[in-house]
Amino acid sequence: MDQEHKFTANTYKKISECPASVGPSGKNKAKPYLDRWVLLNEVIGDWLYNDATSEEASIDKAQKIYSEDSDLIQKNILNDLFKAFREIFPKTENLRMSRNYPPIPRSEIKDLGDGDHITLSSWVQYEVEYKDSDRKETIKLRTANSDPLSQLDLAILSLQKDEDETYLEINATKGTVDELPVLENASEIVEEAFLNIQEYLKGDKNKTVPGTWCSRCDRSSLCGRYQEIDGKKTNVKDRSFFISKTDLLKLNTCNRQFAWKTLYGLPKQIEEDSEYSNYGEKFHTYAEKIINEFQEPMSEFGIEKFSQAISEEEEEIREKLLIAYSTLVENMSSYENVELKQTEFALGFSILIDDPINPGSNVVFTYMGMADIVGRIGDNTPVVVELKTGKERDDHKYEADLYALGASIATKEKKVIVLHVYMQKDSSKIVERVYEEKELSKAKEFFITKSLEISSWNPNQTLNPNYKAGSWCEYCSYETICLENRN
Repeated sequence: MDQEHKFTANTYKKISECPASVGPSGKNKAKPYLDRWVLLNEVIGDWLYNDATSEEASIDKAQKIYSEDSDLIQKNILNDLFKAFREIFPKTENLRMSRNYPPIPRSEIKDLGDGDHITLSSWVQYEVEYKDSDRKETIKLRTANSDPLSQLDLAILSLQKDEDETYLEINATKGTVDELPVLENASEIVEEAFLNIQEYLKGDKNKTVPGTWCSRCDRSSLCGRYQEIDGKKTNVKDRSFFISKTDLLKLNTCNRQFAWKTLYGLPKQIEEDSEYSNYGEKFHTYAEKIINEFQEPMSEFGIEKFSQAISEEEEEIREKLLIAYSTLVENMSSYENVELKQTEFALGFSILIDDPINPGSNVVFTYMGMADIVGRIGDNTPVVVELKTGKERDDHKYEADLYALGASIATKEKKVIVLHVYMQKDSSKIVERVYEEKELSKAKEFFITKSLEISSWNPNQTLNPNYKAGSWCEYCSYETICLENRN
């Protein structure tokens, strides 16, 4: 059959999370991420080999590749990335750097018989050699504060490494250069990946497995998991956005904070605090364990099992956790026929609208959140339960709107209840929101209005979205650059 099945370490990760995540995808939701990476490679290549008569002139000539078409903020980011690379690898007479775009593959191949084979690759960007030396350095270039390279990436590179070759990872955003390790178990890692890919090739490639990885997926509006709210058909030509529950709440404080991450792809200047405190994370983990493992979690039996589960925690945190869970059970006892079925359940939907930036085209928004608990309540009405260890906030209503619409579409029910359960040591309460046809319609209009607003922002002008100063600025990843660019 002579068929080649091509996978990278990145696409392997995708199919491991969700088989439907690989395939035709919509237009990149934060295109500057990709643009910057491509432009940086182009400017480095030009700088290395252009015909300018001095280093300063060579830099100026190379920078023209992006300086005329980029706005000030994007241009400054590229200037910093380019400068960081030059400082790590200055041009010298002894250094020769080859580069290609698309990148250079390092590949392992498995023969499947009948001419079929799997090619599993990790990409590198530059190969560096030195005059009068056998020394060779191979570079993976990164431009974001991203996760460490996967074990599969490292395994492929380990197996492909020449005796005199060193693999380096350059992160131009951080200004760092690190030698990549050689893995002793590289063969086992690659062989396991080949076996998993063979299972994927034999299985249902359209199977959706929703999770937090949906926020990184280019197919969230196409896979069918998050249906278009009016049943409209989406396609790969649509400009697409994915908006998580966390992003949605930011959108209701400051447009710029949301847009710079989701639309313009600005690298974070500081890492934000996690959504939950250590206590909050622990509570969610233990509560989910009891709900998933036992038939009657909202009972004295459930409290007993919860107490056993937290027995190894320190006394102070154990007391706090037990009070919170007991409060949850007490609050839920006011409802009849409570059946809590699943935890960390993905709920969401897509909205397709006319694209105001590109007349005749469409733009699609996918809104999604991971609900703490879903189930049925009372007269078998779908219920979504959100557990809150912090204070009640007005913008939790938008979170409820998202969950209600997502649950209504998923269950095809016209009534949904969303409960926010606030559990604090000295006080607790449930905020109940009942969504029927009127409330669901109002929530839908809210998301359509937000989608129209976001889609009107010029994707090539980073300062287009307005900012709104407030207490949230203190914790914003972009506080410094925002202050420098306020009119």
